[in-house]
Amino acid sequence: MSKKKVASKSDENEYGKWEGIPEELLALAVIRIPADEMMRVVPLVCKSWWAVVAGPLCWENIDLRQWSCRKTNSDQVDVAVRKLVRHSRSSFHHLSAFKLGNSGFAFAANRARCLKVLNMSESNVTDQMVIRHAESLANLTDLDISYCIKISWKGLEAFGKQCKFLVNLKRNMPPPNLGISIQEANLKIDESEAMVIANTMSKLQHLEIWFGCFSNLGLNYVLTKCKALEYLDIRGCWSVGWEEDLETKCEKIAGFKSPWVDDVYETEDSDVYETEDSEILTE
Repeated sequence: MSKKKVASKSDENEYGKWEGIPEELLALAVIRIPADEMMRVVPLVCKSWWAVVAGPLCWENIDLRQWSCRKTNSDQVDVAVRKLVRHSRSSFHHLSAFKLGNSGFAFAANRARCLKVLNMSESNVTDQMVIRHAESLANLTDLDISYCIKISWKGLEAFGKQCKFLVNLKRNMPPPNLGISIQEANLKIDESEAMVIANTMSKLQHLEIWFGCFSNLGLNYVLTKCKALEYLDIRGCWSVGWEEDLETKCEKIAGFKSPWVDDVYETEDSDVYETEDSEILTE
């Protein structure tokens, strides 16, 4: 009996240590844990940790890339996004998730009053959904819609018209066909996305647009309109042919990657895929 009392007292003392720490400080420790582990493990530590995870402090930055990269179904990602957006009580500043669907995008957009950074690479979101909800994303400064094949120039235009504070845009796309040569690809020139970027996103400082289908005309228009550009990456944009005036303009940009740079497949997030799977976010 005495041993049980001693153990119980010890447990109370341990709990008391956590209980005395402000939630803001606990949150600083917890936010370093991957999102799926945060939901699965942290609430089991004690009541204080559970309270922090249940509140909005841990969810200002919702980063589901490590978890969502292994998902094949957008529905699972949408469920997880809705769950964590609710936890944030609409105070989230960053949202990053691969394979986001229309449902998750709409839910997050309608509660995005504080959202600054949206990374929805490889999403299944459509033009129609972007056009319908882009107005709610007016405070965005950073947008990544790379490999979003269901978003065309129409969705891009909606982002540009409604998100007036955009300074960083990633619109990288997959190559037309890895199994053929550039000459065999017979690329079809399409200036529409370059024109939209130039006309609606003149404040851009950072622009990545791998494998864009624009030619010298579209690139020149971007360079003329987007005068604040400090970084421009057009790797794989093989329809661009160098002219003296165009080359001079590009050389004035401190961070410029030409269409012919070889390391087009290397990304900063290459380690994102090296992670264990978990189903906790969709349970």
